[in-house]
Amino acid sequence: MLEVLVWMAKVESALARSLGHNSASSSSETARRLKKVSRRKRVLARSMLSAASRIRAGSIRAPLLAGLKSLRDDIDDSLSFLVTAIESGLDGAELGEALAVHECLKWNNVILALGGPVRDSFPEGVSMLVAAQRHKRAVESFLELGGLPQSLFRLRAADPVWRERLLLIGEFGPALRQGFRGESLVEAASGKDAIERLRERYYGAVLADEDLPDFKASELCRKASRIFPGIEDRFLFLYGGLEKKGKLPGPGKGMRRLHKSASKEKILEEVGLILDR
Repeated sequence: MLEVLVWMAKVESALARSLGHNSASSSSETARRLKKVSRRKRVLARSMLSAASRIRAGSIRAPLLAGLKSLRDDIDDSLSFLVTAIESGLDGAELGEALAVHECLKWNNVILALGGPVRDSFPEGVSMLVAAQRHKRAVESFLELGGLPQSLFRLRAADPVWRERLLLIGEFGPALRQGFRGESLVEAASGKDAIERLRERYYGAVLADEDLPDFKASELCRKASRIFPGIEDRFLFLYGGLEKKGKLPGPGKGMRRLHKSASKEKILEEVGLILDR
């Protein structure tokens, strides 16, 4: 595992540099999304190197991956092709498709293979799995906002290595719930139910309807912050209207909120930003 982590860190770092350079010459929206993917790749690379250092320092006996030689050859070839294509000016749908092929190859053959051994025998490396899942989410966001549904489906269909805990408070349709495939969902019908769930565990993100029958949004945040100080920054509220002067109702400055008419994709993106904090 040590050798695999060091090698994969080099792969992610190389592609991060290439994507970062490409973003400088792309349109503003594409550049923003490319920078996010590049940034997540750098975080993942550092997390892999940190896990490798802990394995080396602790003399941890980590299991080997089967077929490593052929995997390395395939992934290195894919990386070389992708970097060359980016440097030659590949952009748009072509870039998205090439990136999706490369990411699926790594995820299905290496990242998923690392997930079980890390969770079972190397709990100190779980932060690397969290970084890997957040990196995958950034790539999915790039593909989704780029209008590449087929490429997105192949990557999103892959199993996660880490499930973030997400609390839904209020009534939400099945389409939105299904969008959180990589997260462990817990639902609460009311503010009171939500507080009970929060007393049991911490959540990486909380999506709440502002029009709850028992609590106002501000009261819900106050009660939640007494249990986990700072968790109010993990809330995203959905509101249903505007005040007369166009101000958004809600619990105060800095709180994330969206109108209930926002698209599923927009809501998923905002929740992703909270989980990535």
